[in-house]
Amino acid sequence: MKETGMVRRIDELGRVVIPKEIRRTLRLRVSDPLEIFTERDMLCFRKYSPVGSIVGFADGVCSSLSEMTGRLCLVTDTDRVLSARGAGARDYVGKNLLREATDVLSARRAVTFDETTDGNIKKVVEGFEYAFKNVFIVPSIAGGDLVGGVIMCGDERFKEKELPLVEMCADIISRQF
Repeated sequence: MKETGMVRRIDELGRVVIPKEIRRTLRLRVSDPLEIFTERDMLCFRKYSPVGSIVGFADGVCSSLSEMTGRLCLVTDTDRVLSARGAGARDYVGKNLLREATDVLSARRAVTFDETTDGNIKKVVEGFEYAFKNVFIVPSIAGGDLVGGVIMCGDERFKEKELPLVEMCADIISRQF
């Protein structure tokens, strides 16, 4: 556990302010759910990911989609990759999504980026130099809340039958909640 040197007091209603620097580093936004747990004499907060509770199921969906399309497929929560299948998949699991990708998910609509677009999202996660020629991002929405998304990446142009498969996988994941 990393010490920050920051100390905050509990107010009369039991609230504690999480410093802006920590919220920015951990990508915490207003209304993000936090999981609270204790460990010995420590109180711990962790950003809650409902998709994180079904990682095994998400792995299966991701694996099936990758096998059917032959492409790199990712299942994400709202800001990081939870499951990846396809070429180079293990390098993606646990990595943070680029801000542009999280913005697309937050917009709550499926978006395709290919050679005909301006190319804003060709890279998907932080820390990777490789840029794909084609990226398809589909949000998973459950009960009106964004819970994550499904992303398919590749260098060859997407086939018409592949896009509905990605949308179906995002819908299947959202129905788990």
